Amino acid sequence: MKQWYYHSDKIYIVHKKMAISSFTNASGIINMEMVKEGRDSLFNVDHVLKTDSHFMFVETIQDAEIIEETQDVVEEEKYQKIITVKQQDAVIGQKMANEQMLEFLELQNAIAENQFIIQKTEIETAAKRNGYTLELINYEEDLVNKVYDKQIEALDEIIKRNEEINRLQEGRFSIAEALARGDMAAAARAIQSVRQQEIQAQHEAKRKGIEEARKKTLESITADGKTRKQIEEENAKNAATLAAINLGTLKKQIEYLVENSK
Repeated sequence: MKQWYYHSDKIYIVHKKMAISSFTNASGIINMEMVKEGRDSLFNVDHVLKTDSHFMFVETIQDAEIIEETQDVVEEEKYQKIITVKQQDAVIGQKMANEQMLEFLELQNAIAENQFIIQKTEIETAAKRNGYTLELINYEEDLVNKVYDKQIEALDEIIKRNEEINRLQEGRFSIAEALARGDMAAAARAIQSVRQQEIQAQHEAKRKGIEEARKKTLESITADGKTRKQIEEENAKNAATLAAINLGTLKKQIEYLVENSK
């Protein structure tokens, strides 16, 4: 059954009635090109009327004469127009669905990029904090090394003095040997040699003990509750994570460019 519409002393046949919002963009501006496309191609009418909420695609009845058509022709045209409208509606609906999907993907991409930025900022902040912490550890290590270096220097000084004493003793043994020319000088020299070896062994043991104590002390130094080893391991892990983030961001950018170049 035809729908008639009376406007400005003219009678129109209404072929399609669509909400104005179907032809507006996100800013609320009406796309008149789409309205013209609907009039000329989709609904094949000669006029468009606008109400407060809808566009009506209408056919003008010249001189207000209603021409009676046979029922078969009317039904066939009505059927063809319904099919055409449904097809056009499907095309428009698919286009709108594609646009919505693209907007959704862009939003998801933006969210992912923001998450990457947050994670990257956290890692970079941790790296700066660890750098400052390592500076504190370096300072404490320098103090510790100075203490143990002085102990090593003192031990070396003792060894040096013992060597001088040994040289004096050897000189005395040489005089005694020249005077005695007997087994007493050889025995005394042997005793002095053993004593010198014992002193050398003691000095080496002390030096080893000092170096081990130095190592343990250095390893126990902490700043911000972490040792040098823990900080360096954390820095290595953060560097790997940061590299993965940069690679993932670059990959997403490439995918986005490829998708939008189609």
